Amino acid sequence: MVHVEAYLLLVDNYIPDLEERRAAFSAYQEVPSVKLKADFCFKYMDAIQKIERIETCIEGLFFFGSFAYVYFLRSRGLLPGLASATNWIFRDESMHIVGAMEVIKSLRVEYPECFDKDMHSRVLNMLDEAIEVEMNFCEDCLHDGVTGMSPKAMREYLMYCADQRLVQMGYEKKFKANNPFPFMVLQDVQPLTNFFEKRVTEYQKGFKSSDSSISFEEQF
Repeated sequence: MVHVEAYLLLVDNYIPDLEERRAAFSAYQEVPSVKLKADFCFKYMDAIQKIERIETCIEGLFFFGSFAYVYFLRSRGLLPGLASATNWIFRDESMHIVGAMEVIKSLRVEYPECFDKDMHSRVLNMLDEAIEVEMNFCEDCLHDGVTGMSPKAMREYLMYCADQRLVQMGYEKKFKANNPFPFMVLQDVQPLTNFFEKRVTEYQKGFKSSDSSISFEEQF
């Protein structure tokens, strides 16, 4: 919910016109490339709870593709507020991926029979499909590209991310791709919060140190 609140606040500020905002929220139904991404996610959503479909944990592909657009803008000195909010979400999603991969490691030990050649093939097919889905969105956004970011570079970055996820799941790299975006290399170095200069952003908004009680009634 914290991420949703952050995105809604950004939408309120970047898209003050209500009609334009409505169009933005309807993109998953009305914009073909966005609908394709939504359909891909919905297709596998029911399978997430099934151990034999644990490969559906590809959060680190679509999200990281979207993060790259934001950090490209930041590298050009644009939309610093969006980049700042995305920093916190990037950190959290990176933690989610680490947690998910730890689950997969445990499942490999407890249910090794699930991680057979068929599973490996389905993982690779899903990643291939996810890359093509994301590339449809990329081509909508970038067309022929801009200096520092192009559909070709984004494809290489998505393949690089896919290789990272494969390694984390205990498989070998498929694409052997390099990271073409230096601004994403820098993003992997997580900054520490300076107590005297910046507000701490960890999940502590409902914590009261005086009585150790938890509250979810604070206004965002």
